[in-house]
Amino acid sequence: MLKTPTSLSTTHQFALFFLLASCFPFFASAQNDLGISVVTTQNGDQVTADFHVHNFQEIISVQYTVQWDPTVMAFESVGDFGLPGLGNSDFGSNPLNTDLGYLTHSWIEPTVSIGVTLPDCSVIFRVTFSSLNGQVSPITVGYNNGPTPVEIMNANEEFLSLVQLQGCNDLGRIGGKIFNDDNGNCQKDEEEAGIAGCQVKFAWDNQIYLLDANDEGEFSFSCVPGSYEVTAILPENLNWVACQPTYDVQVEAGQEVLEDFGINPPSNPSSTDDAFVGNLHARISPNPMRIGQPILLETMAENQTALTLQAFDSKGKMLGLWQRDASAGTSSRVLEIALAQGVYFMKLVDEHGASKTLRFVVF
Repeated sequence: MLKTPTSLSTTHQFALFFLLASCFPFFASAQNDLGISVVTTQNGDQVTADFHVHNFQEIISVQYTVQWDPTVMAFESVGDFGLPGLGNSDFGSNPLNTDLGYLTHSWIEPTVSIGVTLPDCSVIFRVTFSSLNGQVSPITVGYNNGPTPVEIMNANEEFLSLVQLQGCNDLGRIGGKIFNDDNGNCQKDEEEAGIAGCQVKFAWDNQIYLLDANDEGEFSFSCVPGSYEVTAILPENLNWVACQPTYDVQVEAGQEVLEDFGINPPSNPSSTDDAFVGNLHARISPNPMRIGQPILLETMAENQTALTLQAFDSKGKMLGLWQRDASAGTSSRVLEIALAQGVYFMKLVDEHGASKTLRFVVF
């Protein structure tokens, strides 16, 4: 029985997700999008369309609508099924839909628990058409105004988006990691951890796509060959900057390009425990310090100077904000803040807007 929005079975109690599908064969959304590419072959009046999948990982449920121009091609049959339990009953091939250029599809993995994983570019089914005028119509997957909306779920009960690809074998990939460049050398060292909550922006051919990095700061983006401008977008609470916020990347078919983003506090990699801010000389003492020791900000200034102080942990979370006056001459101020073991940063901004970041360690 065809599963439409008004006839979903109780097993299929999933929220319905809609995706605006276009004939533009490209995507960039979440890292776990399910991709489908349609490869057509013409032999005389017969046209076959193979439906290839990308990132088909532990999938338990798929449904969507396929669309083509019915004045160019007429539906004949569907077959060559590549999923467990998939058959003709999982397609809405009644003349009412196919005469209008719609083929609805709805499949549930038989156990509804384990999920099915397929290698990239696997064919899950083939549709045969007859050409009405010797031409081949574009075929769109995930048509949002079709009889069956897009709905995809994996074994973790996560909903996925459906995206149409240009062709699995023609894709490239841009991947990397956004990491805490703790030593300020702008290179990924083994002990430097990723930063959560970041995004990566990909700009290409007047298109802009945003991708969420995972909790380890890692991202991986499938894309058609071309030139990309790749930019790290940091969380608003991360008062840090990237060593190089944007890269120009050229991707070829079948190529994976790796690009990491090192993230530092402002003024790092020149951050230190001893620095000049305008005419003020400042340092954190002691450094390193033991847990529970008071933090002393020692200053030496020609004249009294108003300071704004901001303390951050190694993930960029603000831990304290103070307004302090540094007296003329040498002075010392205690900053009350509870710290665990780790690396911390103190940003100092004087009354003229000059700033510097001090680095200190708690052990």
